[in-house]
Amino acid sequence: EERRVVAAALEGDWSPDGGSLAIIRPPSGAGSEFELGVVPAAGGSERILYSSGAQLISPRVSPDGATIAVSELGLSSGVPDRIVLVDRRSGAARRVDPRRPGRQTVRILGVAWRDPETLVLLVGDLEA
Repeated sequence: EERRVVAAALEGDWSPDGGSLAIIRPPSGAGSEFELGVVPAAGGSERILYSSGAQLISPRVSPDGATIAVSELGLSSGVPDRIVLVDRRSGAARRVDPRRPGRQTVRILGVAWRDPETLVLLVGDLEA
């Protein structure tokens, strides 16, 4: 059975229990930001957890549903170069910078949760 859960979302990822969908919304107008939100699968109001002036892509809900990882594009590089971990309950956000010492730029190619505490990043260097 097909039904609309949310409109105007760029990307989404289901919670492990299927009860909600983590979504990314584009800016809605001048001066607005990309938003990471959660929408109940059964319907109801969306809750915005995190906003950014940088583009957000690839939301990934942790296996326990407690944390959402999202890639953030660098404002100068235009490529996904950092991860933001957002607590689903409080909305508290923590940036993770995957650059190695001596490297100024990286590209995050993929993100996956191994378990509720371990996020695996596939990272490529932009520098030769």
